[in-house]
Amino acid sequence: MCRKAVQLNRLRRYTLPILMIVVVGGIIAHNTGAVSKDNLWYGLLLPAVLELLFIVICLINISKIVRRYRRLKSEGWEVLDAWQNALEIIVSPRIARMLILEPRLYHTLYLSIKGKAVANGEPGFGTCRDSYAFFVKVFIFLCLLEIIVVTILLPHRWMVWKMLHLLLGLWAIMFLWADYRAMDIYNHSLSLTGMNLRLGLRCNWQICWDDIARVQRISLTAPNGTMSPGMVKSHPGLFYLGLGSICNVELILKGPRCFQGMINEIPGVARIMLSLEKPDDFTDQILSIKPELYATEKDKSDK
Repeated sequence: MCRKAVQLNRLRRYTLPILMIVVVGGIIAHNTGAVSKDNLWYGLLLPAVLELLFIVICLINISKIVRRYRRLKSEGWEVLDAWQNALEIIVSPRIARMLILEPRLYHTLYLSIKGKAVANGEPGFGTCRDSYAFFVKVFIFLCLLEIIVVTILLPHRWMVWKMLHLLLGLWAIMFLWADYRAMDIYNHSLSLTGMNLRLGLRCNWQICWDDIARVQRISLTAPNGTMSPGMVKSHPGLFYLGLGSICNVELILKGPRCFQGMINEIPGVARIMLSLEKPDDFTDQILSIKPELYATEKDKSDK
């Protein structure tokens, strides 16, 4: 069954490229005289069959995507998370994340205008971002300053380039602001099955309680003064999930796991360092759900 599923997925992915190659090849063969008018019908038969197959596959894929989306929504998934997971039926997870990234920006701005604090209505645990907030404000100010300067200095006959630069500058500002606001809307959350580690649009990873060996309080500076989440090169397996603030909670996993970033996946993650706004509330909730995972100061000193 698995082998047949793999073959079917390959057929779905390669039908359109093969169809395009056959059509282009038929046009070239007809224009160069390689195929006569009498035999042209035979040359059109294969593209017609492939086109019909492609349409049937598209209809099947659309129905599967819609069914999975509805099922995930009924299970309580957020709208864009459900669409992203549903699109993975026909494309790789990386491409699905890239396709949903732009709609996430606009959706974040929409939620911000509506004044929503979180996307799914459930409270979460935010990441400290005081230093990052200053960085975002400075960068937005520089973008606005650049737009004004370029608009004034460029001559009027270059109006097309001025408009293009204006649109790109406004898009960059929108991206920065949406990325920053997403850190308010999409936060870490805990449930009876595990935790969802989420830093805005940057990271989104669901982990079961069975995959966690220990949770402990720490107080360490951000590795190498970094302002973004990522692996720490000097400590293999250590993933910093913060924005330049002091790390106050550490998650130790039972084994290396693959962490889902904004687009790419980060393999080999064994420890995760968090910078939480309310670390006490975070650990208190873990104590109420899985008290055996939380290592107090006394437990660490005994070990």
